[in-house]
Amino acid sequence: MYRGAEYAYTIEVIDGGDLNINFMMLFEDKILLKETEKVEGSHKLFMKESGDYQLCFDNSFSYQTRKVLFFELFLLDENGSFDETNMIEEFGPVRQEYSELGFEMQKFQKASNNIKNLLNKIEYHQSLLRAYEARDRSVMNANLERVTLWSVINSTVLIIVGLLQVYMIRSLFEDNSKLGQYAVIMALHHLVFLVLSTYLVVADEFAYTVIVPAGKTECYGFTIVNGKYRSFEVDFQVIAGGGLDITFYITSPTGLRLINDLKHTDGTHKVDLNMVGAGYGDYLFCFDNTFSIQSDKRVFFELFLLDAQGHFLGGFDQQINVGAELLHTLDTRVDHFQNVTTNVKNNLNTIERLQRQYASIELADRTAIERSYEMINFWSVLHLFVMLFALSVQVYMVRSLFEENSRIGRILRKGRLDD
Repeated sequence: MYRGAEYAYTIEVIDGGDLNINFMMLFEDKILLKETEKVEGSHKLFMKESGDYQLCFDNSFSYQTRKVLFFELFLLDENGSFDETNMIEEFGPVRQEYSELGFEMQKFQKASNNIKNLLNKIEYHQSLLRAYEARDRSVMNANLERVTLWSVINSTVLIIVGLLQVYMIRSLFEDNSKLGQYAVIMALHHLVFLVLSTYLVVADEFAYTVIVPAGKTECYGFTIVNGKYRSFEVDFQVIAGGGLDITFYITSPTGLRLINDLKHTDGTHKVDLNMVGAGYGDYLFCFDNTFSIQSDKRVFFELFLLDAQGHFLGGFDQQINVGAELLHTLDTRVDHFQNVTTNVKNNLNTIERLQRQYASIELADRTAIERSYEMINFWSVLHLFVMLFALSVQVYMVRSLFEENSRIGRILRKGRLDD
């Protein structure tokens, strides 16, 4: 790397163990930066010397778990930008003419560099969101594996306990058995301790996030009357609550139900305002949670108003009204320039929408992880109490076998031991 350069880096552990790693930044034999057992990190450093720099990830503290990492490194210029465009050289022949018309190429270049820098940051944040999603999904898979593992262990313990009980009770009625009453009680006590120990160790644009109560329907109205809008697009995603599903429908100004999604987790729909049954006026966007008895649902949804080309402008078309006669003196097509800038704006809006969708998906995954964690704890405690109750009943029944006045004992000994 070059002397005087500035760089920024980001690391994220997305799979493996406790999602932690040791990180070091080295220059020759000098340690510039060191972090211990970090889940994630982000730093910006200035390189005072030129030479070979090393990024080192140390997992030596883990005996058996490999780690999957996501990391990015950016070289920055003196302005802290990721990249640079050289438009002054490209437009050199017309620089004087643009200057006469009031255009300053330095400002135009600076604006272009800012756009490029923002696009690079957007790409970086998208990569980071994908890393977060991969990490959350790996945690979900780990929870699923843990549930499966302990379910198998619980089943195995129950089978072993059942076999031991059959053997112990059978030995009570065999004349040649060396297992007496004291041995039975002590064995059961040890078994209780074993099971208990096992469990203790384990043991334009509109965006909203709304909560739809259980057994209710929430509707939101939007008025579309501007003729420049020819269609709209709506996205929704259930990010928390119950089975992460909801019924969604759209009602047109004429009262016709245009869209009807029954118990969907998410959805994306585009409605043409010129289609039959649509038109301009008041639209209702409804989320129906009447099928749920006790679970509230948290829903994220967005509405985009689109023009005839399917672009979401957000008022951008009104901000680039440049004098056509002025630009035509340079044989520049204002419509082409406007189309290019409009496409840039539309792509930026699409990127922003995708980022919000990634964020909502990440939030839904995290909610599912928390629900899995709660479910694991609940069923583990429930299994513990069921096992303790079953063992208590078994101890009582075995004890009643040796009590002459016990009614339960007489029922169990019926036909045996001269009863």
